[in-house]
Amino acid sequence: MMLLGIWLHTVVGYSRDGGWPYKDVHPTAVYDWTLALIHTFRMPLFFVMAGFFGALLWERGRLRFVRNRIERILAPFALFWACMFPVVLWMAAYARNWGHADSVSRATRYITSGAFLEHPHPLHMWFLEYLLILYGIGFAVAGLLELAARAPRLAARFAALNGWYRATLGTAWRPVFFAIPSAGALMLMRGAFLEDPPGFPPVPRIVIAYTVPFFFGWLLYRNRDLLDTFRRHAWKQTILALALLGAWMLFVAPIQNRPEYWVWIKPARAAAGALILWLLVFGLTGLFLRYCSRERPMGRYLADASYWMYLMHMPVVMVFQMALAPLAWPAAVKVPIVVMLSFPTLALSYDVLVRATWVGVLLNGRRYARWFAGAGLDRPMPAAAASAEAPAS
Repeated sequence: MMLLGIWLHTVVGYSRDGGWPYKDVHPTAVYDWTLALIHTFRMPLFFVMAGFFGALLWERGRLRFVRNRIERILAPFALFWACMFPVVLWMAAYARNWGHADSVSRATRYITSGAFLEHPHPLHMWFLEYLLILYGIGFAVAGLLELAARAPRLAARFAALNGWYRATLGTAWRPVFFAIPSAGALMLMRGAFLEDPPGFPPVPRIVIAYTVPFFFGWLLYRNRDLLDTFRRHAWKQTILALALLGAWMLFVAPIQNRPEYWVWIKPARAAAGALILWLLVFGLTGLFLRYCSRERPMGRYLADASYWMYLMHMPVVMVFQMALAPLAWPAAVKVPIVVMLSFPTLALSYDVLVRATWVGVLLNGRRYARWFAGAGLDRPMPAAAASAEAPAS
């Protein structure tokens, strides 16, 4: 999900849709269907996983839950945002003044004057802020449920809710059931699709939209014996989701912005988007459980690297986008070039700067031996070296 975000933000710079600090002067619609697809399910599926592993941490201890989330979410968010925000805003100011002889000095004055602080924004890391909010809600709800367990009536109601959850996961119609609350949440959005926040103040409708998949994941951990049921119908659900998206892009997208159709377009978009979302939550999870359950060193390595790669990708992608800007190449050609340059750059920087350093401890929980050090992909550092270099945790 992290790595898909890099593709997503690369394409946005060359699309007529979406917001990105750099926009190519010759946008293309070639990759717009990938924008629609990834934006529909990526963050909801991420929040499903966040809820699942949040429940795991809760089960292991309340203080451990809080400490782990501070170390893995809050600390990286604060650190990387403080470093990234002025850099990205400088690059955005430079892109706005493209072609001026003093474009560098204009962008620099924008930063040194402090004007860039007038509209602070969490950038591409906004999901970490909302993740912290939902972890706070999850902490409170789980704590209240534990207290409620002492009251027979409340305990019975929760048992009934959990029973409904288990029964729903046992039917092939489960994407439809869970699409209903998600469609209601999407109807709260201005365009009936998932929005990104305009700034740091939490937007209630966005919190509500991600509360549904987050608590789905939290309950899924409590009922993790049902994970194997995701393997059933996985291919059918994934193919159906892609077919629905294709039909929407072909037949509805060309007219979806016409005011005369908006009365029915908005609920249709909310319903279709929610159904595609949950078809892919179940379908893709089932496919990964079916085909990717075996340990793979490269997969483990990329999973470790993905956090760093996502946090750092914004200025890296923009550098390559702006470097290609003077070339009169089609945007559809520039996109794969930017991706092919960005991914190795980010992966190499992870290996050299992060994997065996304190930053690796911050993001991954411990230091690992570097790939280029010849020690293998997934081996932790020797205990003596790790204890000598790593801070106490």
